[in-house]
Amino acid sequence: MKKSLLYIASLMLSATALTSCDDDFARPPIVMPESEMAGKENITIAGLKDLYWQNENNYAVQTTVNAEGNDLILKARVISTDINSTLYNYIYLEDETGGMSIAARQVKSSQKLATQFALGQEVYVNVTGLYAGRYAGLFQLGALSDKGGTTFLENAVLLEHMQANGLAEPELITYKDVTLAELKAALNSQETVRSMMATSVKISGVTFSQPGAKFIPTEGQDNSIAFKDADGNSMVIRLNRYCTFGRDLIPSGTGSVKGILGFFNNDWQLIINSIDDLEGFTPAENPDTPDNPDQPDQPSTGSGDGTEAAPYNCAAVIGGATGTDKWVKGYIVGWVDGMNLAEGAKFNNTDATASNLLLADNPEETNLGNCIPVQLPSGTDARTALNLKDHPDNYKKEVSIKGSLEKYFGAAGVKSVSEYKIDGAETPDVPTDPVSFIDETFETGLPAGWANIKISGDKQWYQTSFSNNGYAAMTGYKGTQPPFDAWLLTPAIEMSKVTDKNLTFDTQVNGYGSTTSVFEVYVLTSADIASATKTKLNPAIAVAPESGYSSWTNSGNVSLADYSGIIYLGFRFYATQDTNYATWCVDNVKVGSAQ
Repeated sequence: MKKSLLYIASLMLSATALTSCDDDFARPPIVMPESEMAGKENITIAGLKDLYWQNENNYAVQTTVNAEGNDLILKARVISTDINSTLYNYIYLEDETGGMSIAARQVKSSQKLATQFALGQEVYVNVTGLYAGRYAGLFQLGALSDKGGTTFLENAVLLEHMQANGLAEPELITYKDVTLAELKAALNSQETVRSMMATSVKISGVTFSQPGAKFIPTEGQDNSIAFKDADGNSMVIRLNRYCTFGRDLIPSGTGSVKGILGFFNNDWQLIINSIDDLEGFTPAENPDTPDNPDQPDQPSTGSGDGTEAAPYNCAAVIGGATGTDKWVKGYIVGWVDGMNLAEGAKFNNTDATASNLLLADNPEETNLGNCIPVQLPSGTDARTALNLKDHPDNYKKEVSIKGSLEKYFGAAGVKSVSEYKIDGAETPDVPTDPVSFIDETFETGLPAGWANIKISGDKQWYQTSFSNNGYAAMTGYKGTQPPFDAWLLTPAIEMSKVTDKNLTFDTQVNGYGSTTSVFEVYVLTSADIASATKTKLNPAIAVAPESGYSSWTNSGNVSLADYSGIIYLGFRFYATQDTNYATWCVDNVKVGSAQ
């Protein structure tokens, strides 16, 4: 490939034009990059997907030569830039047939990929020898990971396969007008997903769900910015944690967003290149950059320090307050239906779910941007006492809760609530009557009476399903505060009333290469993990295969005949800092039999 001084030369030319009046000044030449592959293109992005697309979320296949024995050469245009750090270690390409991504590392931390391949620049890619596949559903080129999927190319390998051809022409990027309703419908067709994925789009007539909040509210954490249309259809903009405008505030009003149609785990997400990709909105006054630099920033509306005596208000949480075991005070103003905050927010107490709440600083609040979602973990006293499904009269009551300030539904919220007060009253004791048998299949959630206890870390057990089978699961994936020590405890069991003193259950595991993830089962003398006498059991459990999930493994009959009085059974997940974390699944827990 011919070497190029394109950007340096053009910048020098512009600078000298402003500072020199000497017509005879020797200006440096603009060297146009020319690819050695120009004119040799023999495949399109759509053609590449035809060859290597599979209806699986994670896989990798090494590309080969074509039927004539020639390398596959692709011609496309760069539609992404990491200049503003909105994305990291990715380049998105588009041609007239579709779009795709390349997973590739920067040459070094201080030199972005955009300095090698600029937004709007034509490029040629020798695809042969690279791996084509999907990562979390996104089709991409990359290297082969040790798990059998795609991973990042080293920069030197990228440059061996990809060459620039000509100067950057971002004005040639065409953004297709789409609606959120159309994108939602497209998810029902793999063919449509394949054709639309990683293309340049523009979505108009939308509003942001949390105007006035920071684009990156928590330093060091990526963020998803929710927006929706007038009909409640929603989507998120995904931002890298190092985004240059992360401390700016999300605008208000109605406008348009343009960017790249990304894809993650069966849903769309938008990748933007710049804050300028948000058009027509009303800018928020940014407290980090006041109009008058001689004037200090105006104080935030947030208050409190997270203690029981001075709990944070909701504005403080929205504004970026973080930490575990923090107290937050607000009014119960609603709940969230389903898995999408923007679509599912309900400002009422009608047909509510028991798993979550919406809190705000004003009991009459109906603006989602002023609310925080609160998780009510299954089997906890907090869920029993606070949820609107069983207690619709809690609607608009003032509560104080103690929990972990972290993302919930992709927004600033509270999870793992351990203590609470309603209208100032202390957390009451909620007695649990001992049971004489257990037969739990986890089909509809983690059941009432079970305790979901987080000893350390920011992850805990949850219920999920696959192929119409519900089960409990735990992983350190996406956790940021290892070590992870999470317990799932049965209700109290009165052994004198248990007819068949055996425990059986099923397990399944995906090891993901983890070297520290541990799954254990215990008998405990109380529900207080710290003070209980704990006896480790030795059941048969699943063994992680080299890749993917194991089959379900039955524990066999684990005798409980040596135990008397009240006991609890605890399923423990533990992991220290690791590159990846295993996912452990538990199902069909049985003790004794119904009378």
